Amino acid sequence: MYQQGCFTAAQALRLSKDLAENNPGARVLIVCSENMTVCFRAPSETHLDILVGSAIFSDSAAAVIVGADPDTATERPLFQLVSAEQCIVPDSDGGITKDKLRATRHVLTEYGNMWSPSVFFVLDEMRRRSAKEGKATTGEGLDPGVLFGFGPGVTIETIVLRSFATD
Repeated sequence: MYQQGCFTAAQALRLSKDLAENNPGARVLIVCSENMTVCFRAPSETHLDILVGSAIFSDSAAAVIVGADPDTATERPLFQLVSAEQCIVPDSDGGITKDKLRATRHVLTEYGNMWSPSVFFVLDEMRRRSAKEGKATTGEGLDPGVLFGFGPGVTIETIVLRSFATD
């Protein structure tokens, strides 16, 4: 997939979940890479939007491996993809509370909007923060969670996540 923007990681997670669940033992590598510098233009007095875009978007890359039925003797799952589709999950209004947005806000503050890799940076931030704070799960002790990816037009990828216990 390419040229899909911010929601690509969520879309790739949904498709990889389906591939892994339908192919026993399969592991799917997702690599997201965004290169904002190819779009960079020098700021001008007549086009301040260029400066804003350059300030809030950044280059980035991230990768994850998706599988089903993990072998816990050799694998250490971090999150379970409970459901994934392009819609809004009913009764999920509590999935984007202020506590659940801490990692997202931190990543956006530190790196800007990195488009598709942002999702993986947020999940990693949650995992690291959970370990540092001694939380019971990889998702900062909060369960379940909802991942949203927004794309061209009004495309919304929605994934319900559950955290795994930390070691």
